[in-house]
Amino acid sequence: MKKWSIIDNCGTDEYLTVCEGREQAIEKADSEWNGFTAADKKRRKSYMVGLINVDENGDYYMEENGNIDADIYEVAKEYK
Repeated sequence: MKKWSIIDNCGTDEYLTVCEGREQAIEKADSEWNGFTAADKKRRKSYMVGLINVDENGDYYMEENGNIDADIYEVAKEYK
């Protein structure tokens, strides 16, 4: 199922925070981003709110053939 999520790519790790809707995801991402130090922001490869396909556990959806669907179907906001 496609859900609006915060996608936090720290270079070596990527964290997903699945949200109920687009606006909730943007609000939460704004709050988190504004709480980061300059060093925290610089460490991120990318930080955004996007529409992604997730499984029931809130992870990227894995197709039956074993491929992971890590596509971002729409970007609502990207932080730099």
